[in-house]
Amino acid sequence: MGGGIPWGHMEPFNPQQHTEKVIEHLHGLEGWLMPMFESAPHIPEKGRQVIVDIAPWLVLIFGGLSALGLLSGGMMMGFATMFSGGFAVMYFASYLLPFVCSIISVVLMLSAFPGLKEKKKSGWNFVFYSEVVSVVGGVLGVLTGNVYLLVSTVIGALIGFWILFEIRSRYH
Repeated sequence: MGGGIPWGHMEPFNPQQHTEKVIEHLHGLEGWLMPMFESAPHIPEKGRQVIVDIAPWLVLIFGGLSALGLLSGGMMMGFATMFSGGFAVMYFASYLLPFVCSIISVVLMLSAFPGLKEKKKSGWNFVFYSEVVSVVGGVLGVLTGNVYLLVSTVIGALIGFWILFEIRSRYH
């Protein structure tokens, strides 16, 4: 039996280990992006403090509104598929991965609330992760044919990351 996969020697799946790897890569991305935004124009000190003060409430409000939007969008996809006799399945299948990314992004955003409220870096990290997943969803949307999403993804990412890196030093 030459050249095959040694099935008897596979490591068991360890979600903790894979999660740690993903977080390690995200920290690498953070380190890579930081210098790009350090040279960008800066928000005045008082403005940064206002953003930090209202950030927990912004993620709660926008996370909640996004969750409602995703719920209604999911329901519309389901009804359209049912009432089209299943013909809409292929159309909506192209939106499935971006939709899943949006759900993950909203969960991460809402998870940021306690950390942001206590001004912990973990809260900032959740917003950063949410932004990264949102960009991934936008790219997947572009790859599935929604070319208009490219502009909003790029502009949203630039603004979102710029604001995040402007307030990053306020979280410990």
